[in-house]
Amino acid sequence: MNTNQKTSEKGSIWRKWDLHIHTPFTKLSDNFKQVGDENIWDTFSTKIEESSVAAFGITDYFSCDNFFHFIDFHRNKFPESKKVFFLNIEFRLDISVNPKGEEVNIHVIFSNQIEKNQIEDFLTDLKTNHTNVGGAKISCKNLQKEQFVSATINHNELVASLKRIFGTEKTYIILAAANNQGLRPPSKSPRKLAITDEIDKLCDAFFGGRQNVEYYLRTDRYETEELAKAKPVVNGCDAHSFDDMDTFLGKYVTKEVGQKVEILKDVTWIKSDLTFEGLKQILYEPTFRIKINELEPRTPIRRLNYIKFNFPIQTLIKRKDSREQQDFCLKQLKQPVYFSDYFTCIIGGRGTGKSTIINLLAEKLNEKTDFFKKSDLLINGSTYDIENDPSNHIEISGTNEIEFVSQGKIEKLAEANELTKLIFNERIKEIESDFIEIESDFEDTVNKVDSNIDIVFKLIKNFNTSREKKKEQLTIQKIIDSINDDKYKEITSKIKALKEELTSIQNSAKNYASIIEEIHRITTDYKLNKISNDFDSRIDEIVSHLMSLEELQEKDGDIEIVLKKYEAVNNRIHKINSDLEDEAKKLREFFIEKGTNEETIKDSQKASDNLARVSSDIDKLKVEEEKLRAQYQENLTDINKLSNIYDKNEALIINSLTAINNKLKINDENVLDINFTFEFDFEFYKQQLFEEFYNKFREYHISGTSDSRVKEVLFLIVPDKELLKLDYKAFKQRLDNLIDENNYRRENNYVKIVSNIFQNTGNYSIYLHLVRKHLFNLSKYLKIKGFYGNKELESCSFGQRCTAVIVTLLMTGVKPLVIDEPEAHLDNKLVADYLVGLVKEKQFDRQIIFASHNSNFVINGDAGLIHILDISNESVYTSNTSTSIECVENRKKLLKLEGGEEAFKKRENKYGI
Repeated sequence: MNTNQKTSEKGSIWRKWDLHIHTPFTKLSDNFKQVGDENIWDTFSTKIEESSVAAFGITDYFSCDNFFHFIDFHRNKFPESKKVFFLNIEFRLDISVNPKGEEVNIHVIFSNQIEKNQIEDFLTDLKTNHTNVGGAKISCKNLQKEQFVSATINHNELVASLKRIFGTEKTYIILAAANNQGLRPPSKSPRKLAITDEIDKLCDAFFGGRQNVEYYLRTDRYETEELAKAKPVVNGCDAHSFDDMDTFLGKYVTKEVGQKVEILKDVTWIKSDLTFEGLKQILYEPTFRIKINELEPRTPIRRLNYIKFNFPIQTLIKRKDSREQQDFCLKQLKQPVYFSDYFTCIIGGRGTGKSTIINLLAEKLNEKTDFFKKSDLLINGSTYDIENDPSNHIEISGTNEIEFVSQGKIEKLAEANELTKLIFNERIKEIESDFIEIESDFEDTVNKVDSNIDIVFKLIKNFNTSREKKKEQLTIQKIIDSINDDKYKEITSKIKALKEELTSIQNSAKNYASIIEEIHRITTDYKLNKISNDFDSRIDEIVSHLMSLEELQEKDGDIEIVLKKYEAVNNRIHKINSDLEDEAKKLREFFIEKGTNEETIKDSQKASDNLARVSSDIDKLKVEEEKLRAQYQENLTDINKLSNIYDKNEALIINSLTAINNKLKINDENVLDINFTFEFDFEFYKQQLFEEFYNKFREYHISGTSDSRVKEVLFLIVPDKELLKLDYKAFKQRLDNLIDENNYRRENNYVKIVSNIFQNTGNYSIYLHLVRKHLFNLSKYLKIKGFYGNKELESCSFGQRCTAVIVTLLMTGVKPLVIDEPEAHLDNKLVADYLVGLVKEKQFDRQIIFASHNSNFVINGDAGLIHILDISNESVYTSNTSTSIECVENRKKLLKLEGGEEAFKKRENKYGI
């Protein structure tokens, strides 16, 4: 039998416990039947060993004989067994409080460190209701077989006997049955209700089901105004046969009764070491250390398992502002530093390495720390790259994301609006998957806003270019028309037609080359190495089809472009050039015939060439304009959805903040409610809008003019949603009116700049697009305000802000929370009276790791795993003792913590243990 199970590598962990199981030859209701020729104890012992239960309360009525017989038998049969056993003696009290008149069953579970002779002394000392021939009461030890069925004891005598034999050190737990033969008095019997309260007070826990848990956690369950203590409820299979063991031991069993499902047997989970001290933790923490449930209690989804160091002997640490180097205290720490799935505390004196460990953890996971901004690790004389770590000197098992909070970060979050930034960036933006989609939609739409702004600039440029081209065309045409001769007009007309045809072929050749280049890019960018779904299959089909084009040829793994050459086209180009030469010759001969000088001939030839070029340019500009306008309208359809994206974003933020605020409603006299609200930062929006607007139109700036005055005039019309409804004419009229109404002089440069910009309707269109781009960007201009009570955080004291930071960090978020000395900026009373309870509650939602020297966090925060770091006087290297609160072997080290003894006393006194 294992009586001294050590703490697991993960600390206190959940295991199945069944504290109520009878053995063969139990004194009452013994239904164990021998199976074949097998020894009945063999069968029982094997079923125990093969069950999923880790710890057992081996039970009998008024007796310990079967327990010690079983222990010896099981030790011999399974010498390596990891099962743990406790003696559970079941008594029947001499009183009845339930409706059926049944006596109350009461159990005493003893530490497995108690010797057999002490138990027998107790059973000899405790008297029953039976008497011998002389009239003396018979002890439990001396009951005869036929007397067990009717034997009872007095509950006051039970308590007195336990104290006489075992003294003040409580090496036992008293439990009463909550159901059946238990504490269920008729509601109209004050006497029985008083007796129920009396028995309740002497009990440490109760045997019952999940239906009893809430009742026994209540502190108002007594008939008087006296406050009750919250007490745990445990569930046992109460097996009296092998069939019971097969059906119920470690199992959740139900049956249908009419339309309802009745739970016949349930499973008890206890989070502790497999020791009696571990069992006692359910008394200190009846809410957090025990659960009655079919499945193992939940663990936080994201978890770190361990960090392991393997630093070579040549590892030193050096401050960056000093040449001095020191030996590195962790380089002999080779065993993994495990983390509880729930709450881990790393403790130790100054310089023992507790902060170093969690800062190395953070740096390795790409969370930059102040610690390693100030210091470097040197390995073999070179600075060690912690994050990339090519030699794997640090190994981390588990999630690769944590929320690391250094002492400096607590101070930073307590300043200005840093905490409110964290709420948005790490509690809404990072967690809400819908937010990613909204951000993506917004980014895609803003790209189309920027595209439309570019399109308008291009349209303005094209308009100006086209206007100049038309002027040029008109001038050239006048030159040509000035020669009023039919032969001349015929020649120049042919030249123009030939030039236009040649330009058309050249443009087609360019388009052909461009489209093949684009197809080449597509086949390269979308070539798949692996096909995972139907979309991939279709992409592969399309790429394969494109690859079948003659222009794309695969050579040595690369795809080369081989453009097709068309002989007919080349012949036509040759013919056009030849015809152009002929017509140019004819034109020259025409002018010579007319007696025109050489200069006039060249000017006329140039005019003919230019007319064809300019006409072609005008046509291309017109085609490009049509394409740009079509693209503009297509973009505008999506841009008009920006308002909907804003509304979705706003609704998500409202819902997210509501959820966060609900978590931060604190019903505690030591801490005020923490609350976050949000608004659109309109002033920041206007500043950013103006900066982009003025950068776009910087060419209109007049030297020496103040930008702020330009901004002042621009925002005479507030850039809100109402502005988006104004057409160009209405905007211009209103702006002109406001300039006059506000007595701005039109000759002032800052007025001229704004007026000049908006002389062009296209510029107004650009401005409206910029307004949309910024006005609907809620994420950028979101301003979250934090409140502590009714007071805005920025107006609170530094201590109050630190409190808000720690509470918010603990009550929100999902990643493992790693904090270096959270108590550094907090009041000890706040830690002891509130935060330790919060840590106990939140460790089931997210893994928590503290480097701390505060004993309240360690002990009353119910740390599941504790690493005690130490550097002995003879050494400079850190050693680590991993333990749990319930591990008596290391209790002295925990008591040496600052305030450790007081913290243990507070923990025990809380439940009167």
